[in-house]
Amino acid sequence: MAEALSGTGVTYKGPPSEGKIALRAEYRGLLKVNVEALYDLCLIPEISCASRHNNDLVEKEDIVAAARAIPLIIEEVILNQALDVARRAKGIFSVKKFSKPPAGILITGNEVFHGLIDDKFAPILNNKLKAFDCEVRKILFAPDEKRKIVNGIRELLDAGSKLVMVAGGMSVDPDDVSRVAIAEAGVQDILYGTPVLPGAMFLYGRIGSIPVLGLPACVLFYKATALDLFLPRILAGEVITRED
Repeated sequence: MAEALSGTGVTYKGPPSEGKIALRAEYRGLLKVNVEALYDLCLIPEISCASRHNNDLVEKEDIVAAARAIPLIIEEVILNQALDVARRAKGIFSVKKFSKPPAGILITGNEVFHGLIDDKFAPILNNKLKAFDCEVRKILFAPDEKRKIVNGIRELLDAGSKLVMVAGGMSVDPDDVSRVAIAEAGVQDILYGTPVLPGAMFLYGRIGSIPVLGLPACVLFYKATALDLFLPRILAGEVITRED
């Protein structure tokens, strides 16, 4: 059963103990759970399988799921039903490795650009990217002027950035022009606004295969925001959709 449940990046160590066996991550990455298949598996009586949530960040050797036979003995026909579900899914659990794209950061805002207040975005974003071993290729600053933000995004791309973060100016005030500038810079498939707090004004889009993220000011004030939900998925190579 453990073998059938384990997809890429998931392993197990036997033998089972007390009717249970744990599945572990082979390396650090993004846990993927075939939720529909897991649901079907758990409809089968006398079989139990519990896991961490889909899209969790997991470390090497972390337990990601565990399967057990609920009674002491189960019929072979029941075991085979569970095996069929897991095998059709080609493994219900898997772990995706993270890429390490060189990142470019553009920090917008008149106050920071003109030196009226100190920037606090750069150290926060540096730490978040460092946690994934991503090099920060370049950091730029721009006032709340659409053309300068557009030029800044293009400069980051020219510098070899494979992930671009535009921090600030994502609200709806008259001087918040980052969202418009991102579109004018050629970013496509833009998703703006997400039902997550903090982070409702998070933006995601792409220039070719390069992700471009618009970061609202809440990233400055909260340890976890919508950015922390989506960044691991983006670094695992996933394309974010409105459904996500």
